[in-house]
Amino acid sequence: MKKIAAIVRADCGGLGSLARSFSDRLGFYRTVSLSRHPGEHYPHWYPRNRVAADGLTVELLAWLCDGADVLLSFETWYGDLAPRVARRMGVRTALVPMYECCPLARAGLEQTELAICPSRLDWYEMERTPGLAAARRVFLPIPFDVERIAFRRRRRARVFLHSMGHGGIGGRNGTQRVIEAWRHVKSNARLVVRHQSPLPTDDLPRDERITCLSGPAASGVENYWDLWSEGDVLLHPHRWDGLSLPIQEALAAGMPVMTTRYWPFCDAGEADEVAPEHREGWLPPSSRRMAIDVTSTTRQRICREITAHETTPQAIAAAVDAWYDADISAASDESREYAEHLSWRRLLPEYRRLFDGLCEAWAVGWGAAPRAPDA
Repeated sequence: MKKIAAIVRADCGGLGSLARSFSDRLGFYRTVSLSRHPGEHYPHWYPRNRVAADGLTVELLAWLCDGADVLLSFETWYGDLAPRVARRMGVRTALVPMYECCPLARAGLEQTELAICPSRLDWYEMERTPGLAAARRVFLPIPFDVERIAFRRRRRARVFLHSMGHGGIGGRNGTQRVIEAWRHVKSNARLVVRHQSPLPTDDLPRDERITCLSGPAASGVENYWDLWSEGDVLLHPHRWDGLSLPIQEALAAGMPVMTTRYWPFCDAGEADEVAPEHREGWLPPSSRRMAIDVTSTTRQRICREITAHETTPQAIAAAVDAWYDADISAASDESREYAEHLSWRRLLPEYRRLFDGLCEAWAVGWGAAPRAPDA
């Protein structure tokens, strides 16, 4: 078994949950951790860890890579030092990129040998990223955590859960529009908003149907899998993403998802530059049917230019009212079945095979690609 060292987040953001899940399943050889959210620092998640209190240094990275076969990072290399040190020490380099936070060049991309793309959108973007021209770019979904996240069959669409978390860059998760939507919701639908950072508005509707949970009650402190015990439908009208951990976690809990109707979550439109065999969205069909229509698109720049898919409080309200009190029992079952189809139990061998191939590449070439299921 290959020894995988990793740069990880030790906070309750999405990258922390993602890295923790990989560490527990792959058994990281060593880790160096960073925490980027105030008050959230849990380095004990990682058994052989050192904290990068002053950022990544040559000394920390040399310790991290000493004896390792692969150095892995999620979303970013946090500069270009880490892959340079790894390459000098004969350690292979692998990155799980998120397209919106991946520049076109530099930032360690030229020293990256393997890009593991968690969605078809990420894969399409990485295929046209000049900095990764020498890397192997592979689509392989992020596994669903069906062991930790308990399934509960949801029966009627009455409580709509919105998980703001830390909000995402540029209000990506649509929290302000969700809250504003309840000024237009005509049914008795309840809204529960969980947030770790302050809400984006002080002008909350005076509405007994709305409950906002902040701090430990919202985040479960360390255990993200406790977020999904209540609610019937995840209301997640995000503006861009290829990967969405809240969506995956909600599905694993048996909670259908109401999100914005755009690819790769829902089916591609005729204008999208997507190959015919990749046009189907990866959400279960029942969640795709619940999607909220896009009212407009804008072009925005984070680390590259991306498309933002906009919707309105009125469109969100109309979708909520259309599904309020509907029987979602079958959709709940389908959500969990889909999560199990892409669980760690099923995908862990493909990840191990991929890292084995990376380590053997110098001697025998890459060989066959992992057998990732369509998603």
